[in-house]
Amino acid sequence: MHFVGLHYMFIQGESLARGPKLLSMYTVTHSGFLVRKYWQTGSFKACQTAFRTEFGERRAPSKCCIQKLVKKVRDKGKLI
Repeated sequence: MHFVGLHYMFIQGESLARGPKLLSMYTVTHSGFLVRKYWQTGSFKACQTAFRTEFGERRAPSKCCIQKLVKKVRDKGKLI
């Protein structure tokens, strides 16, 4: 689903009748950066710090969010 430049990723298998659960609200650029940085460092903390620095954000994605992005790329080979 594409919405004002943001790609919304939904938990697989969630019924649309009940409404999808929002997993993440980051652009493909943000998601790609997170996965790449995690693979380079192997550290969630380093990944979060780099994200804050790179994008000038006060808050970074949670460890759980990064884990799900990495798992998605490993399993499916793509972010979208």
